[in-house]
Amino acid sequence: MSLTEVSFLSALSIKLKRGETSGRVDDTLDIIKKRFETARLESLPIVQYYANHSKLRIAHADNSVENVFVEVSALFEALKA
Repeated sequence: MSLTEVSFLSALSIKLKRGETSGRVDDTLDIIKKRFETARLESLPIVQYYANHSKLRIAHADNSVENVFVEVSALFEALKA
């Protein structure tokens, strides 16, 4: 399993900016925080399962698109070895 990890503040900033132009009424601070918490709680058992079986690979998505691509590509190349 591969996981891209991004800081809460970075993700929050992206969602709030999207809300300014998307017209979505549910892109408010409180609703976004609730969505993140729900996603974290629902995803955590799956992430822990793969981590416990040494099958979790993490890429840090706070980097530039190019750096994330390089990091994810390296993770997949390592799986081939």
